[in-house]
Order: sequence, then structure tokens, then C-alpha cells
Amino acid sequence: MSENWYEVWANEGHRVPYLLLVRPFKDGFEVLDPVSANRQAYWSKDYEDVKMWLLEDEFVRVGRNDLDEYL
Repeated sequence: MSENWYEVWANEGHRVPYLLLVRPFKDGFEVLDPVSANRQAYWSKDYEDVKMWLLEDEFVRVGRNDLDEYL
């Protein structure tokens, strides 16, 4: 699996969906908040922990992109 990817997650319970980004980062995975200048909202060594954290707040994955395709 490539280590050069990101996912877009959305909470669609708002008038304008709230988006967060997930990417591999420093031997784990981080969740970035683009609305807050890409502040790190969450980090874990385990992708499943990140996924559960997002699902608990009713986020759904809306896309994944492998950046190696563009390099």
C-alpha cells in the first residue's frame, strides 16, 4: 500500500457538510481539519482507531486518493 494518500471524510448532518482529511503521518495516521488551518484534530498509530473516531461523530468516507498516481 502506498504511503502517499489521503481520504476525505464528511459529516453530512450540517447544512454544509463538515470535512476532515485523513493521511498517513509519522508512523500512524492523522486527521486534519481544513477549516482550522489544517490543525491536527486526531492522531493514532492504528487506522482502525482513526476510522472509529470518525464514525462515532457520524462522519462517512466520501473519497480516497492515491497521490502517487499524480507524481
